[in-house]
Amino acid sequence: MAKQDDYTRYTIRLPTPLYERVKAAAGEASVNSLIVQVLEKEFPASEITHIALFTMLETMRSIEDNAERAKILRMFQDFLRACGPHITVTEDHDGEILLETPT
Repeated sequence: MAKQDDYTRYTIRLPTPLYERVKAAAGEASVNSLIVQVLEKEFPASEITHIALFTMLETMRSIEDNAERAKILRMFQDFLRACGPHITVTEDHDGEILLETPT
């Protein structure tokens, strides 16, 4: 889970039958995590954010120094966590930077 500073606390009231349905749908996950997942899907990151992500990705691909590349990769991962939990960046065994977004 991301740092608590990355979140805004907001209390909502739900009708009890709706809460029970959400709780059942969440299964072993928390009700909060399911609500966040549904809201992320309904309100995805803006197109500008996606353009910025791909620009950063292309910049990272051009860095040849492994230490610098690893440092930038960590910064990029922190940025992605701030954008939302559904965007990930990894480096494969060939050193290729991969950006994964939900389909």
